[in-house]
Amino acid sequence: MEKKLNILLLAGSGALNLKVVYCLNAIDNIKVHICSSTPDNLVKFSRYKDHLFHLPWLEKPESCSEDIKQYCIDNNIKVIIPGDVNATAFLFEHQSNFPAAIFPCCSKDMLDQLDNKWRFAETLVNNHIRTPKTLLLNNKQAVKSITDNISFPIMVKPIYGESWHGVLLMESPRELMQHLESNSQYAQLPLIVQEYIPGIDIDLSFIAKEGQILISDVQRWLNEDELSFEANAEVSQLSKDIVSAFNYSGVGHFDMRLSTTDNRVYVIECNPRFWFSITAAMAQGLNFVEQGINYTLGKPFLSSGAKGCYLLPKKQLKKLLSGQSKLSQLSHAQRHSLTATLFDPLPHLVDLWRK
Repeated sequence: MEKKLNILLLAGSGALNLKVVYCLNAIDNIKVHICSSTPDNLVKFSRYKDHLFHLPWLEKPESCSEDIKQYCIDNNIKVIIPGDVNATAFLFEHQSNFPAAIFPCCSKDMLDQLDNKWRFAETLVNNHIRTPKTLLLNNKQAVKSITDNISFPIMVKPIYGESWHGVLLMESPRELMQHLESNSQYAQLPLIVQEYIPGIDIDLSFIAKEGQILISDVQRWLNEDELSFEANAEVSQLSKDIVSAFNYSGVGHFDMRLSTTDNRVYVIECNPRFWFSITAAMAQGLNFVEQGINYTLGKPFLSSGAKGCYLLPKKQLKKLLSGQSKLSQLSHAQRHSLTATLFDPLPHLVDLWRK
């Protein structure tokens, strides 16, 4: 019997790390080890792991680096995967200390250049890469200047964030001022103010090494329940230009917008980490985590492969229960994507309870 491959996931972001765990669970003949930076990470409640331990590697990076090194030796870990931005920065900083192969990653400053929406927009402009007009709002007194330089409606968002948290569409200067004066969680300055592009969301997910995209797919939202995986030369070229401009190594996801005004693609922002639709790509034929492991180990890997339309689990389940679809019509990967959450309810129940 072939010996199982030991993989270590550095987990610091619960809900996102669960997606990575589901991708790992779909890979044959591996053992999933998880090192959580906090004792209450949602992955501790998942059934799809072989071993989990906690080390505060954000607070005590040096000593935890040694502990992880020893764990890798004791458990024959072959690949270490960073599950989020902080894990990537930690792994890059201490990679020479670990005996295992390291998933593509980069420095903390490089991550911030991509994750910080203002720094990212500035770099795009400096490299003549198409992006909506973007301004930085530092104080309430600057609202007049902002509104003189950008047309409404506008998008307002925090400098850092994920999953559209705090991203709001503002129709007028008055609405913007009301938001700022609300003193809500997402009204804290500084904020990003960005030109609104009427159109369709279209994104590119990727794994890159030293400025070259190795693995990628393009996804377009057809509606709130359905994704289409398809080729798009303009999206692919824009993404290559960005990755090259940053000389980036790691995983990432570019949010873009296909304008219905001029039919051109605009780059909105970047998430230099795994993304929440990664299991959708897996269901449609491209398991980024699996192919990234293959690349890291020097094995053959798929550079693309996600195709067709993906229904979010809730919509797919409704179709199955209503008889509009049959389980036998789904591929093995689609069935796995659908059942992974159903057979692993505890972390999701805990997440709901915490909210």
